Amino acid sequence: MNLKREEVTYVGSQERDGLFGACFYRDTQSIPNHTLILSARPKARIWKASLDGKVVLTYKLKDLLNGVKITPIYGQRRSERPEEETPGDQNIPNIFKRIRVINDHLVAWNANTIYLLNLVSNIITQHSFIEGM
Repeated sequence: MNLKREEVTYVGSQERDGLFGACFYRDTQSIPNHTLILSARPKARIWKASLDGKVVLTYKLKDLLNGVKITPIYGQRRSERPEEETPGDQNIPNIFKRIRVINDHLVAWNANTIYLLNLVSNIITQHSFIEGM
């Protein structure tokens, strides 16, 4: 993106239908360090792309998400603790509307859930369901 010239660089070659998040990521594992773009895609995928929009890696997270247990985080109004649940496929398309990078973790969230993806090891390190907030 060049704001002075009002130019936009598209990430990848496939269109996205819907609202999906994107953010910049400084890859500290590469030498020299360089900035990448993380772009959410349908079906629980994240593209890692160069600043010129070329996709260099696709994270396919649907199978990982289906196997992750939800750890409840309780708000002040919550008195009972439900059993652990596993996410259903109905949550998969809408989980990456908001994303941000903190250190080497991609944080994605929606109204009910927080996801942490370790960008170095490429695994989901935490998945939490927010109750009563």
